[in-house]
Amino acid sequence: MGISTTATPSDHTHPSLVFRPLVDAPPVPLVLARREGPGHPAVPALRGLAHEVPTSGAAGRRGGA
Repeated sequence: MGISTTATPSDHTHPSLVFRPLVDAPPVPLVLARREGPGHPAVPALRGLAHEVPTSGAAGRRGGA
C-alpha cells in the first residue's frame, strides 16, 4: 500500500495495481529543485513546462477546480 498523486494511475498502469482516491486528503505540493550555476541547456524549457503543465493538467483531472 502507498500514497501517490492523481497523475500516477494514468502514467503507471498494471493489471495487478488498483488505485483508490483519498477524497479527504490535502493537496500534494509539487516542487522542482535544481543546482545553482550553469546547468543543462534544456533546464529553462523544463522549468517552463513545470509551471505550465500542473495548472492545465489539474483542471482536466479535477473538473476545472
